Amino acid sequence: MNVAEWADAFRYLGRSVTPEAGKFRCDRLPYQREPMESFTDETVGETVLMWGAQLGKTEILLNAIGYYIQMSPSPILVVYPTLDTARKWSTKKLATMLRESPALRGKVKDPRTRDSGNTVLSKDFAGGFLVAAGSNSPASLRQLSCRVVIQDEVDSYEASAGTEGDPCLLADARAANFHDATLIKASTPTIKGSSRIEKYFDESDQRYWVCPCPKCGERQQLKWRHVTWPEGDTSGAVYNCSSCREPITDLERIKMINSGEWRATYPTRRNRGYHLSGLYRIMGKKRQFKTYLHEFAENFLAAKRSGSEMLKVWVNTFLCETWEGEVGERMEPDPLLARCENYGGENLPSEVLVLTCGVDVQANRLEAEVVGHAADGEAWGIEYKTFPGAPDQRAVWLDLAKYLQTTWQHPAGAVLKIVATAVDAGYSTSAVYDFCARHAANRVYAVKGSPVRGAPPIAKRTVKAARVVLWTLGTGAIKDTLFARLQIEEAGAGFQHFPTGYGYDAEYFKQLTAEEVHTKHVNGFPVRYYRKCRDRNEALDIRVYNMGALEILNPNFEAVAKSIQPEDEDDPQPKAQPARGAGYINEWR
Repeated sequence: MNVAEWADAFRYLGRSVTPEAGKFRCDRLPYQREPMESFTDETVGETVLMWGAQLGKTEILLNAIGYYIQMSPSPILVVYPTLDTARKWSTKKLATMLRESPALRGKVKDPRTRDSGNTVLSKDFAGGFLVAAGSNSPASLRQLSCRVVIQDEVDSYEASAGTEGDPCLLADARAANFHDATLIKASTPTIKGSSRIEKYFDESDQRYWVCPCPKCGERQQLKWRHVTWPEGDTSGAVYNCSSCREPITDLERIKMINSGEWRATYPTRRNRGYHLSGLYRIMGKKRQFKTYLHEFAENFLAAKRSGSEMLKVWVNTFLCETWEGEVGERMEPDPLLARCENYGGENLPSEVLVLTCGVDVQANRLEAEVVGHAADGEAWGIEYKTFPGAPDQRAVWLDLAKYLQTTWQHPAGAVLKIVATAVDAGYSTSAVYDFCARHAANRVYAVKGSPVRGAPPIAKRTVKAARVVLWTLGTGAIKDTLFARLQIEEAGAGFQHFPTGYGYDAEYFKQLTAEEVHTKHVNGFPVRYYRKCRDRNEALDIRVYNMGALEILNPNFEAVAKSIQPEDEDDPQPKAQPARGAGYINEWR
């Protein structure tokens, strides 16, 4: 295969690619070249990519797959956190590469052909095959021998694949019989002490991209502490050399990155590890910012204003560092009770745009909370209410159904209703399914917490026998968000408001703060989990259901805000939200 043909194979990536002695190179982003070359380096046992978001990590992995299909056909195993994420990657990323790369067309059989060997999770080609698997599926990590094992987003893997142990080790075992095996692990990091990618990177030779200062020539790793800007003017952000302290403009930063090189901290180690933060981004500047450094500074300040929840995301995905927050500390209920505000009743705070309801099912009662939401995560508790009665009795469900038709008056004149309700299906499941099926048109959802570590906030599956969709909630992720928001002390983005009265008493706040984060070791690997520190936690569960209901609904807050404003400000008239049903769905994304 000549140079022109190889370049054509990856034209869709916009790169010039050159085969060289059975290897491949990429010349679009300078820091992409060496990691890809390490995949075929005989001296490298494993390649670890501890990379920030949107820095070309996925494209590097796709290039590796394209190489092993076109140049060195081999059995390939690609592992993602779940089978669902593996399917999405296959349909959105892999299928695009196979379709848009001329040299790869025809290598994998047409999926429309009978017995083609081309399914979403399995691709056959001459000399090999590709299997996409989920780390949570032990069956998909067995009975395969693969020369190439690629594991992406390893920090979202379960601690154990079922009862069979660490999924990373299970996947690596698939390549045990290949003397020229290629092992690749990639991810953004998460929590300090429980981050897989940090562990693998620490065991590698720890390579960083070092750049020469345009003023003094000193080579250095870019670090956030050297970014500064004039107070109140992030558009003037500059990078300051760690050696000569001279300011470096954004254009100079880009030039020094293009002149950089990978430098190993422990050159004698066999495993290669590459660390790259968002400070090295040189593509995709948003047009509303003058420079990349301007954008970086604004994103940092926005994350800082939004509390530890957003700051954690920024640290993980931009700085590519593990988060060292206040993990394991118990939240006390009294400070939350003390900040209750004077609002409530039939009238809503003006910032409320959407009302949701969460319902917990107990042996002798239903408990429900109505929560008002704004676009930026700010939320208002509206009412916490108990409905006595066993869930196998129809009367208690009739009481709930009647309550879900309650309306509240918005200061703008609109009359708001509850637009989404999440009901816990973990207890008295058949009764919950029946209620949700009967009221599906009013967006009453059956929900259940997911036991999978790192599960997405929401996922759905159809329960055909009950004619209902069951939504599984990533309770760990949602609780992380909720507890971070409860720690915000000033009204604004993410702040949680509570009224005086309306069910928000001392017992409510004890239940809301009834869990704390702990760490346990599973197969020698630290795993974070939430554990009850008080007897009752219904209020916490119900607030999680409310956040899940909002996530499922995914409202277009801008459209909703316009819909509740009076058309004629000089003569405002009360305006109800559109009736729920076909016409109402246009209000939501």
